[in-house]
Amino acid sequence: MKQKIIEISYLLLIALTIGATFTLGILVAPVIFNMSDLIISNVSKFENGQIMSEIFNRYNYLLNLSAFFITIVEIREYLRFNRDKIVLLSAFFSVTTALLFTLYYTPFIIQAQQIGVSATETSAFEGMHKGSVIDFKILLISITVLFVRKIYLLNRGEA
Repeated sequence: MKQKIIEISYLLLIALTIGATFTLGILVAPVIFNMSDLIISNVSKFENGQIMSEIFNRYNYLLNLSAFFITIVEIREYLRFNRDKIVLLSAFFSVTTALLFTLYYTPFIIQAQQIGVSATETSAFEGMHKGSVIDFKILLISITVLFVRKIYLLNRGEA
């Protein structure tokens, strides 16, 4: 019974993370960055970025929590000889991309915003922002693969 509760809680956390990642990437970011087109406002791209950074800063708590639990659960499964290559690879990429986003990309972007508009108009910032977008997409794909594979294995009685 305890094992089932852990499995269900783990899958719910992964599903929540997928939903939040999808929502932020597909729904929230395009609206925030196109706010001036949607409403009559003089909101600058820099201000849109500040709003998005605050949203991502809060989202990072969920990402760090997910990365922590993915690491703990999958190490535990590995030590119990429940080893699946797809799970291991997708868990690795999920944790790595989550931590890159929360510990590398987000702090860099927030620091640049604190310096001012000029720091967000550099090629270094643009490259870092593009990197964070790619990282975010890899995160969404890898954590979705992890979720689908865990459900598949659970249905086969292997998880």
